[in-house]
Amino acid sequence: MKYLKKYNEANVYIQNSDIKSLVYEKLRELKEDIDDNFYININNYIENDDANKLNKSIGREFVKCSIMKETHFSYDQISETIESLKGIMESKGWNLWNYSCYLGQRPPTPKIERELNRQYNYNGRWAESRYSFIITFVKGDNSDSPYIWMMGGNKSQLTNEELKPETYKSAADILLKKGHVKRPAELMKWYEIGKQKRDEEKKRKAIEDVSQLGIFKCKLNYSKKEFIGDFYLNLQFADWTFDEDYRYFRDHEGSLWLPFNFGVIPATEEALNYCKENVEKITGLSSDKLTYWIGDFRLHIADPNKHFLGDFEEAPYPDEDDPGIGEFVMGTIYKNTSDNKDYEWNGEDWIEYHPKLKPLSKAYFEAFEGGFSLCERTSAIKFKQMLYKIFNGDIYFGESEKFPGGLREHLATELCEKRNHSSSEFREVTKSILKINNNDLYKD
Repeated sequence: MKYLKKYNEANVYIQNSDIKSLVYEKLRELKEDIDDNFYININNYIENDDANKLNKSIGREFVKCSIMKETHFSYDQISETIESLKGIMESKGWNLWNYSCYLGQRPPTPKIERELNRQYNYNGRWAESRYSFIITFVKGDNSDSPYIWMMGGNKSQLTNEELKPETYKSAADILLKKGHVKRPAELMKWYEIGKQKRDEEKKRKAIEDVSQLGIFKCKLNYSKKEFIGDFYLNLQFADWTFDEDYRYFRDHEGSLWLPFNFGVIPATEEALNYCKENVEKITGLSSDKLTYWIGDFRLHIADPNKHFLGDFEEAPYPDEDDPGIGEFVMGTIYKNTSDNKDYEWNGEDWIEYHPKLKPLSKAYFEAFEGGFSLCERTSAIKFKQMLYKIFNGDIYFGESEKFPGGLREHLATELCEKRNHSSSEFREVTKSILKINNNDLYKD
């Protein structure tokens, strides 16, 4: 191990160390997986203040990690890596000392500075602004850390209780590779406890979410066994299939339906036993350990244009001598292969066309395997009302980090923000829900 005492400084810096290499390997994930523009700097040093000199003793050892970028970045971008690093460091006997964030300036490298002077015909000093997140670890006890003291001695906020279960597993795997036995076993226990706690929280949130919609009388037919019972219904917008559906609609090849995955959550012990014995082996169980995703629910929102001429390199105009291009009906459209855009006939000329949402109040359930239906008229009516409330923003269903406004925000993002449909079109889709024929949703 080589030591380097920097000029006129109190601390002894360690040039090469195992812990420094370990930290760098972990933080390198930020550059490789998130953004190559991150700068990573790591210092491993031993405190060498005046008190240690008088006592002729070696001071405490620190690892200081600096994560920098020339543009602003949020802690969310690096939090997963930092939390994982905290778990790994703790497993090796290093504890959090402090952390800070700031915007600072530093001189660029001599090569960059010469280039800047040449480019701007300037002979002077330059500075680069960098946003920085700095976290420091101390080997051993951190009870006198200024950060811990500021928090009133409550270290639980900085250690195991906030770590993700995967952090413990990651640290345990590293220790196992190095030949440790006892400590990895302890970390794996925390991993199992954390995973169980997370699963229970998922269940609680799922039940809380679907309870807003109420309980529905449903008929299921799996493994050749029919069952009628009480279930909660769960919905998830299938945006991964909507992109392709919209492309077919945009190319006038089919109607447009909003696709949802739908699932059932047993509301009684009897319904749960039926699903465990007959449904689970076919559909499996979701990550929340509650929902059986058993099929699709689709809601009609538009039909393709009935007066589509086809593809043309140049704009076609009415020609009495050409039976294929006779007098155009208002709203006739064609695709221009030169710019790949659609154009609509307004009676005198072609204007750029954008498809409109024109829902026909149609909807249906379709089970992947087996059978499903709402089996009471009252359940069909209640389902329409609940679906209307979701679309109308009266209840927040399916909230997530990405879409805190829930399913409605997800749908509005896909239709209005991503594909430029108007809010009035979205309202028409919402109103169409209440006009859906009850017989389309249930079977006696």
